[in-house]
Amino acid sequence: MAFVGCPIAVLGRGSSIAVSGKAQCEGLVGRSRAARRCGLRMVASQEQQHQQQVGEAPSMDERQPFRSEQIPHRLSLGERARTVAHVCRTGTLCTASVKHEGQPFGSHVDYILNEQGQPVLLLAESATHTKNLRSNAKCSLYCQPLSNSGQGGGRCTLVGTLEAVSEEEIEELRDTYIDTHPHAAQALSVADKFNFYKIGVKDIYFVGGFGVTATWVDPAKFESSEPDPLAFDAPEIVASMNRDKREELATLVKAFIGDVELEQVSVMSLDRLGFDLRVRTSSETKEYRIAFREKVTTRFDVQSSLTKTLQEAWERANGFEDSWEGVEERPVIMYYANVRK
Repeated sequence: MAFVGCPIAVLGRGSSIAVSGKAQCEGLVGRSRAARRCGLRMVASQEQQHQQQVGEAPSMDERQPFRSEQIPHRLSLGERARTVAHVCRTGTLCTASVKHEGQPFGSHVDYILNEQGQPVLLLAESATHTKNLRSNAKCSLYCQPLSNSGQGGGRCTLVGTLEAVSEEEIEELRDTYIDTHPHAAQALSVADKFNFYKIGVKDIYFVGGFGVTATWVDPAKFESSEPDPLAFDAPEIVASMNRDKREELATLVKAFIGDVELEQVSVMSLDRLGFDLRVRTSSETKEYRIAFREKVTTRFDVQSSLTKTLQEAWERANGFEDSWEGVEERPVIMYYANVRK
């Protein structure tokens, strides 16, 4: 099995074309029925062709274009990492062991994020991880939601240094922390046994799933990003789509991507801008971004948008394309391909 770098491709009405880089991603093009029947034809960029001629190895970003911040209609890496950290609320705190001369030591902790995206922890002063942190404040926090566990799930690691929390910030966050972790009320009733700390985040490593995005995220972008408003609803909606809408998803592939020898199609993730669709055939696996046309901020909004998307797909796949004449083309962007050899 080989992971093959591919340009980010945008599908639309009138033609079939592969695009690479920010400038080309800004324009959406159409596609005809013939293009849908034939599927997407990928072409290497001039830069890739030049590298092949001179024997240069492609860069990591060129081998993994799905890492690009320029994929249209998709959350930024900062937003995706911030959403994962926001949803988790618990994680694995990694510290340098005092007993074992700096060996990595992992332990479970609860947390919330403050406005800057810094994890705020309530730590027992007698806990082993707290003792480790008194000796060496460097640490990291691994976060992965239970609803999206395993190799295919999104996760992130926040790397930083343990810091004190001011009394003013404690007053602002205490009630939120207790609302999120009710057992904390009892811990805080014991004087000097538990105290609040925060991790000053220096860097973030984000993994979007198995074989796709795996990259460092700019801390400034993480701090300035907001979690997706559908973060807590998305896992249930995705599971429902994959369980109850299999035929509809196959129709969606036919309408928006083309006639392929489909083995499996699955919704991988969903957010306010659209959803990611994994399409598997006997020879390759590709992932596409299917964008929403409407503004989506609530569960009701996303259910309405999904219904409209599936209805459009059925009409296009069943010869009623004329009813969509003059309507702005729904953006469908291929951002990942894995060719099995």
